[in-house]
Amino acid sequence: MALLIELLAMAALGALGWLGGRSGVEHALAKAAAITADEVRNADQVHAQAVRSGLFFAAGIAALILGRLVSARRGRVNVPAPLIMPATCAALAIGFAVQMGYGDPIHRMLWPGPEFAKGIALAGGAAAVIMMLPWDPVALTGPLHAVLPALMVRCSWPSASSAAARSWPRTRASTSAGSSPSSS
Repeated sequence: MALLIELLAMAALGALGWLGGRSGVEHALAKAAAITADEVRNADQVHAQAVRSGLFFAAGIAALILGRLVSARRGRVNVPAPLIMPATCAALAIGFAVQMGYGDPIHRMLWPGPEFAKGIALAGGAAAVIMMLPWDPVALTGPLHAVLPALMVRCSWPSASSAAARSWPRTRASTSAGSSPSSS
């Protein structure tokens, strides 16, 4: 019963995200109607992209639901917290609605909504595959656990030959005055 409630909550949050995305597009189009500038898209193109984006969003949520269902039915190597996936779907729905309504899709090339929706579909598919694995993904990376912290530190640390390493730490006074840290 808990699994059914969880899956229904995920589906309901996906539907709310879809409606929020549509509302965001309508709001963005209403704002764009008041602006007189060169158009890069017309309203029909925006609506067509919004429909495709909604389908990508729905596919991502559906993949998460399928992955969760298979994982829970299998019973082992399962996500033990029943509210994690609905919370993830809620965050995705909020993000989708905000990104679809962000900016001016009529007059500006930058409209993050469609690309955000593609990211949701991609991430939802990848998460579903990981949840459907018959093995624990963390256990698969077990041999690397001792090395991962060193790799993370090494990859984020600037190399000795880089300009950032030579000039670190750099203060605002030294950069605004035009002097280099090595001259002092």
